[in-house]
Amino acid sequence: MIIYNEKVDFPWIVIINNNPIKIMTLTPEQFNKLVTKEEHKELEKKFDKMSDKVDRILGVAEGIATEQKTIRQELVMNQSAHRRFDKRITTLEAAPA
Repeated sequence: MIIYNEKVDFPWIVIINNNPIKIMTLTPEQFNKLVTKEEHKELEKKFDKMSDKVDRILGVAEGIATEQKTIRQELVMNQSAHRRFDKRITTLEAAPA
């Protein structure tokens, strides 16, 4: 239960089932900052959309990282093959004709 009161000096006292309950009052600025259920549902939908987009971005980033790892492995294999070719060529060139 929200009660709006111009006078913020004291809380409202409401009696429910013969029990006095103190309720804090709200200023107009505070009341305007409250979120309605509809606004909350809209925010949840927006967060869900953002979460899906972030998941897609992370998936793409993971794919790029995997490709980079593969490229590095291929680079090392090519460098190793070139070293072997260089050794063979050097051995062939050094052999007496």
